[in-house]
Amino acid sequence: MKLLGRNISLRELTNLLQEMPLEDLLDRVCASQEVDFAAVRVGSVVLDFLQLTDMERFIDQQFEHLETLEGADALPLWAKIWPACLPLAMYMQRQTPNEGDRVLEIGAGLGVAGLFAAHRGFPVVVTDNNPDALVFARINSLQNDLARNVEVRYMDFFDGKHQGQYSHIVGSEILYKEAFFAPLLHFFRAHLSPEPSSEIVLTADAGRRVLRFFVAAKEYFHIARSIVSRPEDRTSFQGSSPGTRPEPPKRQIFVFRMKHP
Repeated sequence: MKLLGRNISLRELTNLLQEMPLEDLLDRVCASQEVDFAAVRVGSVVLDFLQLTDMERFIDQQFEHLETLEGADALPLWAKIWPACLPLAMYMQRQTPNEGDRVLEIGAGLGVAGLFAAHRGFPVVVTDNNPDALVFARINSLQNDLARNVEVRYMDFFDGKHQGQYSHIVGSEILYKEAFFAPLLHFFRAHLSPEPSSEIVLTADAGRRVLRFFVAAKEYFHIARSIVSRPEDRTSFQGSSPGTRPEPPKRQIFVFRMKHP
């Protein structure tokens, strides 16, 4: 695997995520990318998130050198605060941690939902399969003084190696490929803790074609869908009451909650 353009082993990545201080991590990132912190407000809570300063331009530059679709998959889409992650962060901000609760964020990118959950008091494991994303997420946890509640860890839900169960599994815009549907469903069944209160919460732009995933998932989970307005400002979200249809109609975000039947 590669980290910031250099080869790195999983053991080296794990040690770096656990041991390297904030200043050294920032030095590594700034040596290869133009970045800046953006303040993200969810309700009354404001956290800082490190981002590429001009992701669109960076992607355009990368496309000039891509020859395969597989190469396009490696573009840093993780490095952007997508609108769907803000309602998910708001949802976790509204939850009350109970003894034994633990949150897993998958496909976390910058770790927005996971860090807002950690701010609420949940122990959180933030995961992604992109080493660069994990370094940004680790920087964000340290920058916001949340590292005591946050473990940042490499995870690929395809390989079946992850262990542990969680009271909450959350993810934003992770259903963008149909090839993910079957392995994700298998992962959810294996890693959602059996308590009746445990839940999976997924958010996606209403334009995503996710129906086939939930048709398959309803065999194993009770599924509820809510709708919120798509945030116009990606760095601020005040929220609306889940389950209500915004008026007037705007571009929308679906919020899916999955529980044991």
